[in-house]
Amino acid sequence: MSSLLRVLQLDQCNLTGSHVAILMRSMCPVPGTARDLKLHICQNRLEKGNSDIAAAIRDSLTPAHLTMRMVEYAKETGFRQLLEAVRRNTTLRSLDISKASLPSEQAEEETCFVLQRCFEENETLEELDISGEHAHLEDSRFGIGLNHALTGLRRNKSLKVLRLEYQNLDVQGADTLASVILGNDT
Repeated sequence: MSSLLRVLQLDQCNLTGSHVAILMRSMCPVPGTARDLKLHICQNRLEKGNSDIAAAIRDSLTPAHLTMRMVEYAKETGFRQLLEAVRRNTTLRSLDISKASLPSEQAEEETCFVLQRCFEENETLEELDISGEHAHLEDSRFGIGLNHALTGLRRNKSLKVLRLEYQNLDVQGADTLASVILGNDT
């Protein structure tokens, strides 16, 4: 509950989603009010207890800035549950879920649909990083479904920064992105 704490970095601390949910609930002085804190929980075992962390995010018990890079999802339903929670969240202003490792080479159609709805309906997120990864030994991307998910940006009124590195948008994705930006008056 320290009001002076601005950054809490807990990368690679063997934390589960349940552990992080407890932390989020305890550090939130007023539910639904964003605390000006940057919480880093990268490379932890967040899939274990994923429903707990998703519930905390959905219930807006998050700090204003959350970084959870390089989380491995054995089942894509866990990642989809996270996106659904972000869609309903009203306290996150900055979210980094880059380099998320999904079980297959491309995100399922349903996951891309949830991301589209997240773009359309979340009204507080100003910065989002959903960059993939392309290294010699690892490859994580949304795949072609990201092109459809980007159409949700047409209705987005809050996003100021969007990072899509290593997502292999191709010409079709670039065209989609250009048309949604053109169609968005904010």
